[in-house]
Amino acid sequence: MQNPPKLALLFVPNHPAFYPHIVRHAQALRTKYARVVVGAVFRPGDALPSLDGVEWVSCADCLPAGVMGFLRLMKNVWRVSRDFKCVAIEAVDPPCLIPAALASLFRPTRLVYFSMEIFAETPALANKFWKRLVWKRLEILAVRRAQSVLTVNRSVATRLQKLLGIPSVKVVRSVPYQSPFATSSGALRAKCGIGATEFLLLYQGHLEKGRGIEFVANCLRKRPAVHFAVMGFGPLGATIEGIAQSQANLHFCGAHPFETLMSLAQDASAGVVWIEPIAESYRLSLPGKIFEYVQSGLPVLGSPLPEIAGHIQTHGIGEVGEEFSEAAFLRALDSLCENVRQGTYANSLAQARLELCWEREQAQLLEAF
Repeated sequence: MQNPPKLALLFVPNHPAFYPHIVRHAQALRTKYARVVVGAVFRPGDALPSLDGVEWVSCADCLPAGVMGFLRLMKNVWRVSRDFKCVAIEAVDPPCLIPAALASLFRPTRLVYFSMEIFAETPALANKFWKRLVWKRLEILAVRRAQSVLTVNRSVATRLQKLLGIPSVKVVRSVPYQSPFATSSGALRAKCGIGATEFLLLYQGHLEKGRGIEFVANCLRKRPAVHFAVMGFGPLGATIEGIAQSQANLHFCGAHPFETLMSLAQDASAGVVWIEPIAESYRLSLPGKIFEYVQSGLPVLGSPLPEIAGHIQTHGIGEVGEEFSEAAFLRALDSLCENVRQGTYANSLAQARLELCWEREQAQLLEAF
């Protein structure tokens, strides 16, 4: 039997805890390559997933900020690309694509670009014309070195094809592994101090502007019988925790490892994905938490954005607000609550679990290599 190619590199410009799907990418690459090295942002001593045949290399000890921060990150990505004799590189977003493309000039390497979003149209670059322009130009130049380009949904793929002037962008969605429905442990409800029969709406993920967390909490002041659990970490953590102290049906439950998060989520009645269109990258987003909710057996309440609404409605796994208003949110929530009581989503969720899982989706990633 022929030995598999020796080494593949995977670069991500963030901490692995932010991107659980990057762990799945590494595991998929491990089925094709004898060794996978992941370059990411973490400090010595940070807890990292222990994966057979997968090594972790720090390219920065904190999230890059400002020009110098990104230059340091890119320098280290370049260094790792140069030092490891790899046959393939997956580079996530422009800060990793640019140095990986430079490295590929000096060694025959298959370069796969995975774009998590429209990088130059993120909230962080809003109202920063020259920075957006520089990132766009660099991304256009670097992507010419890539043999394959991937992204998270069809709307972003279509937009990237036009922005980058390339003929094809394939889709690899951020779906988790399939998990069997399990009996609720009651652990999340215990954290919230509520019983087994009360309706519990869940948000899990990064806590920042544009995720609709504060909006949902405020709307639920008019639905005191509906409880709202928030799990995650980020800039809004202290704000949400503060609001929870004065709002009886809002519960801040902190951050948890991904496996624990998925287990706790099974206690909820439904999940919410109320992304707000504060930037084009958000408007076209398809958050992985939709699929995480599905694998936890939860119907989804979503905002009226194309990919979010499209997936919820196509698979019949929840409700979508008609518009970005309190009244529209509450109408969708009321419909969701009634349908959950009647068991309306059970069959659709069971089917979606089989379709929206990494066991199937990873084939799209491996085709690029």
